[in-house]
Formats: sequence, structure tokens, C-alpha cells
Amino acid sequence: MDFETLQHSVFLQALGNTILNSLWQGFIIWLIYETINAAYRTASAKFKNNVSTILLFFAFAWFLTSFISNFFYTEKIISLAALPVNNVTHSSPHNSSFLHTLLSYAINSLPYFSVAYIFLLFFLLNSLW
Repeated sequence: MDFETLQHSVFLQALGNTILNSLWQGFIIWLIYETINAAYRTASAKFKNNVSTILLFFAFAWFLTSFISNFFYTEKIISLAALPVNNVTHSSPHNSSFLHTLLSYAINSLPYFSVAYIFLLFFLLNSLW
């Protein structure tokens, strides 16, 4: 497997970024559900089920929207990075902060995280059959 190609895959970069974004998005949707649930404590189970189903579909739509947005944004960034740049000064590695190094490592590992997610998804789907 060519790891260089894997690391620069627009699809895998966008999917990894979208998966990480879906964590905070899901948390916001869960807070909305808990707020609705607290406001309507005496609501029927059917109402709560309908609200949770609507919010689940909303979470999926938000995931798809984020993926499409990340895909085109990542594609644009990668195409811009391929352009030649003149008169650019590069900072020395000693000026790099720990946070910058950690973020760089996390961004570079997004494609591997995406591949692991896809394998896990297929494994779980296969166990249903």
C-alpha cells in the first residue's frame, strides 16, 4: 500500500475531519434532545421517539453536509498546495510549538483513522448478515 497516496487522499482527509466534527455535532444534538425532554417531561413515549428520530436524521444530514463541505475544501487546499510558491520563508523546526506539532500529527493521521472507521463499519455491517 502506498502510504503517501493514502495520506494525501482528499476523500480520506475529508472523512476523517467529518468524523471528528460529528462528535461535537452529536453532542449539540444530544443537548437539544435533553432540553426538549426536560421541557416536556410528561410527554408520551411516541413523542420522545419521534423527536429522537427527527434529530437522528438531522445529525445524519449534518454529517453529509459537513462531509461534502470538507471534501471540496480539502480538494481546494490540496490543489492550491500543488502550486509553486516563490519567496517563502520556512520557519525552523525549533520555532514549532508542541500544540502545532500535535495538530500536525493529528491532521496527518486522519486518513488512517478514516480507513479504520471504514473497516469497522464494514465489519459491523457484515456481522448483521
